[in-house]
Amino acid sequence: MRRGDYLEIEGELRSQDQPRTVVVAGESHSVSKTNYAVHAIRIQKLDRPEALVDFGEGG
Repeated sequence: MRRGDYLEIEGELRSQDQPRTVVVAGESHSVSKTNYAVHAIRIQKLDRPEALVDFGEGG
């Protein structure tokens, strides 16, 4: 794969919350940080279109 390639990816987006403790001005605060990850089952390279032409609203 190269930069600019068109891809079709089948899979799922997973999120995971991680609790953290943050100290602000000497006080501890509990916060949650969310991480996201893509778990791909299948990746397929698609053909790149020859040219993209925008004809506007009138066609």
